[in-house]
Amino acid sequence: MSWPAQLPANHRCGDLACLTDVFGIATGAAGALEIREGCDILGIARGRAESRKYTFGYYGEPGPSQFKVMVRYRQWKYIYMTNGGREQLFDVEADPSEVQQLLERCPDEARYLRQAAVLAFDNPRG
Repeated sequence: MSWPAQLPANHRCGDLACLTDVFGIATGAAGALEIREGCDILGIARGRAESRKYTFGYYGEPGPSQFKVMVRYRQWKYIYMTNGGREQLFDVEADPSEVQQLLERCPDEARYLRQAAVLAFDNPRG
């Protein structure tokens, strides 16, 4: 984001953001912050709000073979695909093109993110 009157110049932030944050960005910039399902990204950038720990993405509904879930946490991206029960794990900072599969080399991270995905379904509002 760039907003010279409100945000420090040349500051980069590694916090997770997603499409659900756009409404909060727009309403916050207009001076009437309203958060629905997202986070206060402007507040995070200003150091006034707490950043999110995870970002989740879903394709389809749980059950059918087309269902997929993605979890982002720090530099990690975990994907579970119902079709075949396949999993993937990437370090998106070291490998932004997601070429190097780390599932076998980093089983603890995969297990942690798998559990985060399960908990997200138990408590979808966080």
